[in-house]
Amino acid sequence: MIAEGRAADRRRGDVTVWSWLIVIYIALAFVTLLPTLRALFSGVKLNEGGASFQESRFSEEAKLNLEQHFSRLQGTLAFWKREATLNAIIAAHVALLLGFHRGLKVAEHFKAFRHGESEFYDTYRRLLDSPETFGPDEDGQLKRYFEEVEIIRRFVRNAETDSLPMVEDLHVNSVVKQ
Repeated sequence: MIAEGRAADRRRGDVTVWSWLIVIYIALAFVTLLPTLRALFSGVKLNEGGASFQESRFSEEAKLNLEQHFSRLQGTLAFWKREATLNAIIAAHVALLLGFHRGLKVAEHFKAFRHGESEFYDTYRRLLDSPETFGPDEDGQLKRYFEEVEIIRRFVRNAETDSLPMVEDLHVNSVVKQ
């Protein structure tokens, strides 16, 4: 008899505590989606760095070569930064809504993009601050710098495509740690 009374109350449109909790949950889910949408549709600006190659001790020809190389990577760096930010926002949103964000590998992708960005800037700073760690002469330093940046790019590309590493990436020094 009590159960019949509750069923009749629901048919008349009475709102229960659970109904309110569901409405609140859906509203919170929507609110958490807003930063995700903003991240998806907004541009990403790279933070201004410190000293550039133009202020380094390299020859003018080497400075030009390094600046051109960096300008080719700026789009990639912005993409990595956007992906890291986007993956972090999506991870929070997915964790709230679905509770199984690990299955989407969001955390792994975030880590890979952030790691790639950080490794690149560490390598960039090391070239400016301690170029001798790349070799004894300028040509050797530039060659080693370009090789290390290529290794970093492959590492992030593998995470981006979620594929198995290439044979070259399986070497002990696949990501330079200095």
